[in-house]
Amino acid sequence: MGGGLPSPSSSNAKWVVLGAIIGAVAVGGVLLAFLGLRSGGASTDGTGLSNSVTASVEPSTTLAEVTTVAPATSASTSSAAPTVVPTTLPFGLPQVFPSSVPPEACTADRIIADTGQPLGIEVFCRGAWSTNVISAECGECESLDVFRWTGDRWVHRGNFYAFCISTLTASGLPPAFAREVGFDGDACGSDIVLRPEPEAGPLEVSDEGARVRRLQLALIARGLLFDDADGQYGPNTEAAVIDLQYFLGIDPDGTAGAEVHAALMLPYA
Repeated sequence: MGGGLPSPSSSNAKWVVLGAIIGAVAVGGVLLAFLGLRSGGASTDGTGLSNSVTASVEPSTTLAEVTTVAPATSASTSSAAPTVVPTTLPFGLPQVFPSSVPPEACTADRIIADTGQPLGIEVFCRGAWSTNVISAECGECESLDVFRWTGDRWVHRGNFYAFCISTLTASGLPPAFAREVGFDGDACGSDIVLRPEPEAGPLEVSDEGARVRRLQLALIARGLLFDDADGQYGPNTEAAVIDLQYFLGIDPDGTAGAEVHAALMLPYA
């Protein structure tokens, strides 16, 4: 009866083997999937955990670098600041004051045009200065108008008593020029008695010493004094200081105070 149907026992055995194979395949797939997940978690291709941690650390590392470098850069910039060397005097004054006037500017018409000051007597110039002259035509007049050339125009320094050189030079007019246009009367000042200069502070008439000499050298260099730097604060030095004080717009008292020293870049204290 070899051509009959298979027995129930052999059929059951086949199904058992088939089920075992399917189960093994399923378990193997689960294992492979699990291993693949583990392998993907350790990936460094930019999508895994390792790169995420690196990305979270990099900003703080960069900040630390900036924080440590920035102060050094700032300090370097501060220490390298350039030194500014002034090319002009304080107060906007010129480095060298005019010591003469162009011939075409030494006319009464030009002085009147610049100052608005009426002139009844013909003027003449010496250096950077101009004034009228006491003469028979003057009658009883006892004063002179003094004008100073500033480099581009005339300014009127005022009307000054002409019978004492010391009062005429209160305009800043150099004494040598003052003696040409005025003269000393009986009531004029006495001779100067020299004394040692102070170590600091203002310098004035009668002072003598190294500080006075430095003051004179600075006045000479700037075209304000035409005399030797002998260290004696006499009438020539006083007139030059007065001239500078008029330019500074301060009281022209002839004493070289703090503002005069600053304008000439000299130590004061």
